[in-house]
Amino acid sequence: MGGAGLAGRTAVPAMREDCMIDRKKAEEALRKLAEQEKMNVEEIREEIQRAIDAAYDNPDPKYRKEWSKVPFAGERPTPEDVIMYVVREMKERGTGGTDPA
Repeated sequence: MGGAGLAGRTAVPAMREDCMIDRKKAEEALRKLAEQEKMNVEEIREEIQRAIDAAYDNPDPKYRKEWSKVPFAGERPTPEDVIMYVVREMKERGTGGTDPA
């Protein structure tokens, strides 16, 4: 998973105590999606990760700015990181961010 990434970006730690619960819910959302799509969880994760990687490597400054808001601990965001971020953003904006699981 190479690519440009965010030059000079320091990953935001995503594992606060409250994030542990969110991560479990994100993992459950992936399990439910896998069941719905009649795929295994790893296939779903890989497909989503490919989409994340393609988007994350976009050099457009407006997209770089948005990715800089997503908290993650590794080299790049995981499906769980993105699910947790999107749900939190939706809740904060009042746009229907219910728990994904």
